[in-house]
Amino acid sequence: MSPDERPRPEVLDEAVAEQQAAERASRLVAERQREGFRGDIHRLAQIVSTEGEGRLLPLLISRGERRSATNAVERLLMPSWMWRAGIGVGTADVLLERLDTPWHTDLPVDETAQVWALHLRGGLDSFARVAWCLRFGYTTAAVAIARKAFERWSFNIASSMELEVLDNESEDAFYTRVWQASGNYVDERELGAEWGLLSELLHSRTAELAGRHIALSLDMQLVDRTRIHRFVALFAEVWLRQVRGAVIRLALENNKLSDDEAQMAWLPVNAIKGLPAPPEFLFVFWEPLLHGFVTSEDAERYLGWGATYRRMVATRATRALDLGIASNWMSIEERWARSIEVSQRSFQREQEALGDEFSPFSVRVRVSRYRLICEMADLLADSMGQSHQGDAMRAAAAALESAWVMWLQDIDDSLTLARSVLESTARARTHRRKPLRALKLENGPQAHKTPTRWVDEAGWGRLSPFMRALNEYSHMQGRSRHRESWSLLVKVQELEPSAAAQHTARGHALERVAVMLAHEVIASLTPEWESLSKEFSDLVLLEGNEAESERDFERWLNVTLGLKATHSFDPPDYP
Repeated sequence: MSPDERPRPEVLDEAVAEQQAAERASRLVAERQREGFRGDIHRLAQIVSTEGEGRLLPLLISRGERRSATNAVERLLMPSWMWRAGIGVGTADVLLERLDTPWHTDLPVDETAQVWALHLRGGLDSFARVAWCLRFGYTTAAVAIARKAFERWSFNIASSMELEVLDNESEDAFYTRVWQASGNYVDERELGAEWGLLSELLHSRTAELAGRHIALSLDMQLVDRTRIHRFVALFAEVWLRQVRGAVIRLALENNKLSDDEAQMAWLPVNAIKGLPAPPEFLFVFWEPLLHGFVTSEDAERYLGWGATYRRMVATRATRALDLGIASNWMSIEERWARSIEVSQRSFQREQEALGDEFSPFSVRVRVSRYRLICEMADLLADSMGQSHQGDAMRAAAAALESAWVMWLQDIDDSLTLARSVLESTARARTHRRKPLRALKLENGPQAHKTPTRWVDEAGWGRLSPFMRALNEYSHMQGRSRHRESWSLLVKVQELEPSAAAQHTARGHALERVAVMLAHEVIASLTPEWESLSKEFSDLVLLEGNEAESERDFERWLNVTLGLKATHSFDPPDYP
């Protein structure tokens, strides 16, 4: 081997660091898999009654951590299609580098000329976020993000081509027509129907996929989860084409791309062959972005991996365009690493806003409460068997887990998932309180089974402004009203929101729907689990008891109702 062919010392150092990080993560994963609770709710109640108070918290937390650890080492969760599509992300990164586009979309930018390029960067980031959710088993989040991004880039096509919804045209038919007119090689795919299938899943209903009837839950069979993941991967890659195309057009308009290079940049994913397999160490990104993790030495090391990719992109941007060795997985990895950096800044902003009230420990405690609610709801759902009430409770648990994980990433998609938690909780509550009315609604037209209808039937009609805001954030369309929905979420925290309310709106929405699910779990626990119910209540209800928590909820319902007459959601964001 000649001196020029020998690996540089820094490359060897990075390889050693990757191996060490993988070994540390492997030990933690193995520990959580080994120690996690595996029983049903009857076994849980037996242990708690035998061993006394204090056992419920570690048992339920260990159940969730065991599942997360199992997903971390299950490579089948990540469809190879996502890695292949990463080549297109890497190529777009090179073009955005030539356009001097910032990487960090969460930081302010002075130049208005950069706004569109930053939107495109955000589209690439959304694809990588879907990939993270798929790889680590947050299926509900992957479905929600992929569906909303599809709407956003469908709106981009419709706006640029001046396509509007026709009289009596359904939403799914409109989407199919838009994409068939786009020239994005969709052939005869009914993309509107694919969008509709993801919508059914998000509304906690069963969808037929590859001959199997599947619904979202925390403990889906691997065969069902991988089928959904492949479906989501193929769906997400379609709207990625629109993002890639927009990057290419922007580069051409600014003379940053030759016609010959454009041919390579347009290369379809299914034409890309012989890519290197992504390395096994990527599973180290499995941990949610809690303060302890994002400020750890390992997290700092992962940030270095992202910086390495960005340096490689800067070098590639000065040369003739190529596909880039290993950019299929490194382009995805960079986003996973950058999300840690975004979370660090989010914690810093929250600390500045809250001052002495900021407490990383309180965030950890809060997440532990959400984990308890998720796991107890899921265990309770299993005891209900294959029933509408059980299905709703199961879907609420899965949505809440995805919601708090996305909340830690400081993104609006957590609000989409909060809507799913609220809808499924209201559905379960309606089945418990009005079983005949709920059954009639289940058997009625699909158009009647809206989130708002379930919330009304559950007796929570006063929540209509809050529900409207979450509904708005669940979609990205020309008529969307995100600005004024955000304003509502700020106001609804209190009649006179504090100065920190802008920083806590997402968290407040999440807290409210989580507590609503907790109350439904408590109400659904049978008398034989009375001791289980009491300890669960003490752990998850901040007011100390259920009666006081219910009074706080009533007060908040009235605050929310009061905004119905005073708050306007107009004008739309894109008039």
